[in-house]
Amino acid sequence: MRLRWSRLGRAGWPLLGLYLAVVGAATAVFAGRRPVPETSRYSVPAPLPGVRTNFAALSGGAVLRVSSFDWFHSHHPLYAIDEQAKPDKTEKWATVQKDRAPWIEIELAVRVDVDEIDLVLAGAFEAKEFTNRDFVVRCLRDQGAGETVVAKREVSGNEDPRPKVPLACPGTNRVRIEFLVEPIGKSRDVARVYEVSVWGKPAAP
Repeated sequence: MRLRWSRLGRAGWPLLGLYLAVVGAATAVFAGRRPVPETSRYSVPAPLPGVRTNFAALSGGAVLRVSSFDWFHSHHPLYAIDEQAKPDKTEKWATVQKDRAPWIEIELAVRVDVDEIDLVLAGAFEAKEFTNRDFVVRCLRDQGAGETVVAKREVSGNEDPRPKVPLACPGTNRVRIEFLVEPIGKSRDVARVYEVSVWGKPAAP
C-alpha cells in the first residue's frame, strides 16, 4: 500500500501529518506493517537536451519513496525534494527511531547521465551532532522486471552538513541513499535530510 498526497502550502502540513498518523496507525494494525510513503507524480515539460539540472526536484517530476517518516512531527519526505532554500526545522525528512535501516529513493522523470548527488543534512540548520555520518549512494537503472546498479559510493565518517558526492552514473532513472544510524538514544539514531539533489544531463535516447 502506498500513500499519495498533492501539493500543500506550509500551513497545511501539520494537519496532513495528523491525518497520516491516524491512517498509518490504522494501517499498521490491520495490515501488520506500515505502508511505504510515496510522493505524487506530476506531469512536467521535457528537459532540455544537454542542460545540467537537478532531476531530484519535485518541480522536475521526481517521485520519492522512503522507508519511514516521523508522522507526529510532520517531517514529511516531500520536504527533501521541495527546493526550499531556507527551511525551518520542521521542513525535513526524518525517519522514526524503530527504522533501523532507513533509506530514501528518488525516481527520476527521465533517464539521466548523473554526475553528482548532493545532500543537505541536519547540521546545515541544527546542531552538527545530528548530521548523519555514514551512508551509501546507489544509482540504479530499471531493466524489465529487474534493476542494474550503475554505480555505488560509500561515505563514512561524514561531518559535512552539505556533502557533495561525485558519481558517474550514465542512463540512471533511480537514486537510492541508505543511511547507517546509531543506537536509539544517540544523536544520529534517525536519518535527517533537508534536501536531496541529483545533478546531471538527460541521457541520449
